Amino acid sequence: MLTLIKLNPSEFEEFKTFSISSYRDEKMRAESLSPEMPKIPETPKIKEETYRIAAEQFQSLLLKGLDTPEQFLFKLVDHSHKRVGYLWFCTRERAGLKSAFLYDIFIEPEWRMKGYGKKAMHLFEQEVRRLGINRIGLHVFGHNDVALQMYEKLGYRTTSRMMAKDLS
Repeated sequence: MLTLIKLNPSEFEEFKTFSISSYRDEKMRAESLSPEMPKIPETPKIKEETYRIAAEQFQSLLLKGLDTPEQFLFKLVDHSHKRVGYLWFCTRERAGLKSAFLYDIFIEPEWRMKGYGKKAMHLFEQEVRRLGINRIGLHVFGHNDVALQMYEKLGYRTTSRMMAKDLS
């Protein structure tokens, strides 16, 4: 059994630190994977700069922290109330259509490949339906084959693709 529980202020601070570092690491990995792209050196200066950019993006999305309207932050807990991960999404309206966007889903390493990601996505979809919304968007890094396969099995389809080429 898996449950979504809203983050409290101290959990939010822990999630914030984790989410910013995780996003920075995934972004650096994505930009260094292509054989044509030069590997981004993980120098302290580059790590500091990419952390700053990730923190600014996080802050711009959550201007009022947990009280930011249309932002929903949860911990995922199992039947014994042990945290197995996090889930963060927003709702938004564009051209009169409401949708949800999944910013972050994270399953702790020891709980991966045990069905918790799929269960978390089902809970997320139930929560979005409860809000009266029937469309979900999300982003997944191209190197995350496990997540890509899970989303495809759950019925998600690619709507756009970012690409890059190094000209040096």
